[in-house]
Amino acid sequence: MIFYFTPGGRIGNQLFQYARAYAEASQNELIVFGQMEEFISIFQINRKIVNIKNGLVLKAFERCLFPLLRQLLVKTGLVSSILEIDGIEKRRKGIVDRIKWIEGYFQKASFATPAFIKDIKVKSSFDIAARDFLSRNCVTGSFAFIHVRRGDYLNFEVLGQKDPSLPAEFYLRALKSLGFNAGETTLVLLGDDPCFVEKAAITAGWKTVVSNLAPSADFALMLSADGGVVSNSTFAWWAGKMSGKKIAAPLYWLGWKSSRWYPEGIEDGSFLWVKV
Repeated sequence: MIFYFTPGGRIGNQLFQYARAYAEASQNELIVFGQMEEFISIFQINRKIVNIKNGLVLKAFERCLFPLLRQLLVKTGLVSSILEIDGIEKRRKGIVDRIKWIEGYFQKASFATPAFIKDIKVKSSFDIAARDFLSRNCVTGSFAFIHVRRGDYLNFEVLGQKDPSLPAEFYLRALKSLGFNAGETTLVLLGDDPCFVEKAAITAGWKTVVSNLAPSADFALMLSADGGVVSNSTFAWWAGKMSGKKIAAPLYWLGWKSSRWYPEGIEDGSFLWVKV
């Protein structure tokens, strides 16, 4: 049995957390999660999991039971533990090794194995929503995507540098580096601020379509594209990785302003890493 009470985050973080538990668990081993309802609502999964939903029960657990269980089970070494401390995984074998306690984000490309990607699928309702969107907007031929992440990043600090969001020109330059050309390929813009790139894309001659779908359907939309450019968002990272298509991403990820990878281990050999 695995206990993994996630530190929070949205779909991209939850995918990394599930991937870490997946790598540790046997086929029929039970995994107990907390706050994974977004992930569960979007993906079909083939492992046995129990999720403690965000609410009064989870809050009571976090305030009372979590510290007690951590003290009794982990600090005493009664059960095995896998803890991420300052980005480094620390393992400790417990007296009862068949019970494991996992904590951390584990944003490592190494957990996105072919077996894991093959075993996880977006639910068909989101595929249908993506196809309907393309049909309504008369996107019938080749299309690429650009995923934009700004929002909270504008006030985020990484390695002492503020605002790791990407400039508009990066997205179009990265798209060109993949071999897509305006006039041949429709460009679908999505994310939390797709209009940030729209004006520059239109000026450059691209036929653009801006998504108004929910993130779950946007994920399916990215999977169905011929390729695209991902922002430094774990949500977009997973869509790019799972698509198996040609994907460009910002070199050094969140640490691009410092020319240092952040988090370390996020780099994946299947992406084209483009300097910002």
